[in-house]
Amino acid sequence: MWYNEGMDITTWLKDWALPLSSGATFLLALAAFGAIWQSHCTRKKDFKTRLLDKIVEWIIEIQKTSLEIDVSFDKEKIETSILLRYGIPFIKNDYIKAIVGKEFNAILKEDVENMIRAFTAFLICSTKIYGCKDEDIEKSFKGEIFKSILQGIKEELREKPVQELWEKYAVEKSRCANGLLNKIGDIFASL
Repeated sequence: MWYNEGMDITTWLKDWALPLSSGATFLLALAAFGAIWQSHCTRKKDFKTRLLDKIVEWIIEIQKTSLEIDVSFDKEKIETSILLRYGIPFIKNDYIKAIVGKEFNAILKEDVENMIRAFTAFLICSTKIYGCKDEDIEKSFKGEIFKSILQGIKEELREKPVQELWEKYAVEKSRCANGLLNKIGDIFASL
């Protein structure tokens, strides 16, 4: 029995103080762990949300920079003009691939790679419409993906005019962007 009638409060405290304080300490530790775990989950969710926001910003930059062909490009400064227009989203390709590889590899990797390919092919076709030579394009944009896509575009240009390829890749880029945004929306909903 936890209390005898002949027992005074001092004896009772000696018998029950340690178990009661241990239990209270355990409950306090459990509450602290719960708060820490909740904070950890919130930070992890916020981190993923920020990364997804960066991917969405990148997609929007690509879509905004390539809505239509700007025929007012200065032909003498074509390389600089192209770098100013397309350089920032193109440079972010590797950064976005790193984000996806670290946090969303299985879900978004293929879609991001397709978006990069479509944007790069669109970029190459755009520069060709402006009259850039292959060597000027290669000086402006570097990377293995770029070189392989440039080679594929060169082969396609043997069969189709550059304007037709430009339209094809504009549609492909938009299709990839929409698919990627839909998947990102699903991830946001699941967080």
